[in-house]
Amino acid sequence: YFSISLNLVQSEDVLFEMFDISGKKIFSKKETIGAGNTTKTVRLEQYDSGMYVLKITGKEINYSQKVIKK
Repeated sequence: YFSISLNLVQSEDVLFEMFDISGKKIFSKKETIGAGNTTKTVRLEQYDSGMYVLKITGKEINYSQKVIKK
């Protein structure tokens, strides 16, 4: 697993998506996150080893990060 820290000015709906290397969406979850600092944990045990892309989007967020599971 890994953790993501978010610091939001105001409460908003945030979409967490995970894609495999071919671009296929393998996970999607929308959550309302409150204002302030928040840490979210993403668990990867159900996925095979390889490279993935985590995408986080919301009103004030547009973030992508490569993730490698060994």
